[in-house]
Amino acid sequence: MEEKQIRTPQQRRSIEKKNKIIQAGLQLFAQKGFYKTNTAEIAKAAGVSTGIVYSYFENKTDILLAGISLRGEQMLSVINDTFMKLLDSLEPTNHCSTDELEPFIRDMLHYCVKMHEEFGREHTELQSLIYEKEVCELLLSFEQATADLMSDLLKKAGFSIENPVEKIHIIYNLIEDYCHEAVFHKHSNLNYELLYEYTVQTIMFILK
Repeated sequence: MEEKQIRTPQQRRSIEKKNKIIQAGLQLFAQKGFYKTNTAEIAKAAGVSTGIVYSYFENKTDILLAGISLRGEQMLSVINDTFMKLLDSLEPTNHCSTDELEPFIRDMLHYCVKMHEEFGREHTELQSLIYEKEVCELLLSFEQATADLMSDLLKKAGFSIENPVEKIHIIYNLIEDYCHEAVFHKHSNLNYELLYEYTVQTIMFILK
């Protein structure tokens, strides 16, 4: 039996169709759960035939992984754009003080909270799949890509930070914990304005 060939869309219409399938899959995974969603439902939600779905994806796991990759690319793009915006506001020097990173840290923290609020159900379902090998590997690769990007941006901008990769790893997880608390956990005994300030100041302390 001839092995099925997965298409890589080249034309804009085909790319848009594939992206609609990814978005439909992510929405259904968030609403119903990954295991309770089937490919036919994703096709219907995307307004395409099941055959079209299978021409772009081997199965619904591929749709999930494509969705994770899409969200990761969006996040990396925002990090890069926000950082470059910060640099445009600074006086050009050969050496930048880490204190000048605070506006960037605050913007990123607000953006990450917004992302968790916007894709809350999606994120919750993703967390339930964290121990699936392919999902875990993709999330780890995104974390690695984030650390590499930040380390590269800091170096190019002239910020002198010792052991940036290790520090960014800690900061990445600190931001994740803050977002989970602010968006999902919401303990009644916590002052969230203080929690936000402490998170910002802790990140600043780590970067010094």
